Amino acid sequence: MYGLELIIQQQVKIFISDPSRTMIDFLIDPQLGGGIQHVIDIFKVYLKSKHRDVDLLFDYAKKTYSGAVLKRLGYLLEISQSGEFNIAKLCYLLKTDGYIKFDPLPSGDKLVTRWGLWV
Repeated sequence: MYGLELIIQQQVKIFISDPSRTMIDFLIDPQLGGGIQHVIDIFKVYLKSKHRDVDLLFDYAKKTYSGAVLKRLGYLLEISQSGEFNIAKLCYLLKTDGYIKFDPLPSGDKLVTRWGLWV
């Protein structure tokens, strides 16, 4: 349980995710964010927003223990030209072996071997 804020309304407890946690949830399952293209668009807005905290994003990505999340995050940082080369490099160093789909639903026809992603 990380990146969540507890809100109590009318005696009901509700957990709300912070923007960085929401991005990680979208990287875990791009369909939650409307598909990978929409996730890319959201990621670009996140990087320009006041909520941008790439160090926290990376910390959350590590907490998922998911090589897929690290691959997707590193690749997105690389293609976004955000200047976050250090975090992208850390994602690369921690990524797992093997290949995954950048977007789990459609089949990718281009393999980005550096990241192990079918895009």
